[in-house]
This record gives sequence, C-alpha cells and structure tokens, in this order.
Amino acid sequence: MSLHVAHTAELDPADLRAARALLHEAFGGDFADTDWEHGLGGLHALVRDEAGRGASRRSRGRRSRPR
Repeated sequence: MSLHVAHTAELDPADLRAARALLHEAFGGDFADTDWEHGLGGLHALVRDEAGRGASRRSRGRRSRPR
C-alpha cells in the first residue's frame, strides 16, 4: 500500500479523476457536480493498494462543534 497526502491544488488530473470515479461508484452514480465541488479544497489522503486501486479522504482541518 502507498499513502500520498496533498492539497487539492497539488493533485494531478489523473488523481482527481480517480477520486471522482471512486466517489461516483461509492454513491451508486448519485454524485452530482455540486457534491464534487464541495469535496475540493483542503488536504486529501490518497491510498493505493498493490494493484493501484485507490481510496481518497479529504480533510479541511479541525472544526469546532456548535453547542
């Protein structure tokens, strides 16, 4: 397995396409352009297995919870 952490601006088009395809599949095709846009920005953790299949996780940092 490999791990790569990068800001959205540092990801190449192939990584962005792969992340979007993964999300599209995970949500059964119910993943709109606006959903994708909300997922951009911040840091992303890209994990790939030995076959090159990947997973992606976005983090914008810590948020405080409303009280």
